[in-house]
Amino acid sequence: MSNHFHMISSFINNNNSGGIIKNIKCFTAIKLVDAVINNPQESRKKWMPDSFEKNGLSNKSNFQAPISGT
Repeated sequence: MSNHFHMISSFINNNNSGGIIKNIKCFTAIKLVDAVINNPQESRKKWMPDSFEKNGLSNKSNFQAPISGT
């Protein structure tokens, strides 16, 4: 499957694992949306960003980060 990954990690000095995972998810989301928007062969580029935004609004902890190319 191309829509998930498995990660084994270790955190030194009891670092905040939740914060690190949050940063990984944020970075990945930004890169995915950027790839969709900037790929001329992406057939779903018209509806995917709107779908992501609509679904993201249902969670108050989400925020919209700046996306390059827009």
